[in-house]
Amino acid sequence: MSDDVKDAAPAAAPAPFESLFISGDVTAKDVTMPNGETHALHFKQVPASAFRRYRKEMADDDDAISDLAVPRLISASMCDANGAPVLTVERAATLKPAAMNEILGAVLEVNELGPAAKKG
Repeated sequence: MSDDVKDAAPAAAPAPFESLFISGDVTAKDVTMPNGETHALHFKQVPASAFRRYRKEMADDDDAISDLAVPRLISASMCDANGAPVLTVERAATLKPAAMNEILGAVLEVNELGPAAKKG
């Protein structure tokens, strides 16, 4: 193989494959908490590597690591209407348990995972 072929940058993915990649789009979602409050929140898709890290951290025996797995994923996905982050991992870690669960559900849905994503 010649050097110019071997070193060539990969071609852009053909249009049919674009759906396999995260978009830069921001999704607005009304998230209803168990107490009935509804909050208009924004989320963006995160790459598969963020979910791989989430799964590894959730399985870690060290509580200091596993306790931050969900807050880290929420922090990576939750954003403002322009896509800018709105929560640090540390702040997300202080969410109430019910709020964290509902927001995690929205993160999974926006990222096309979980039972809610399969309903559509």
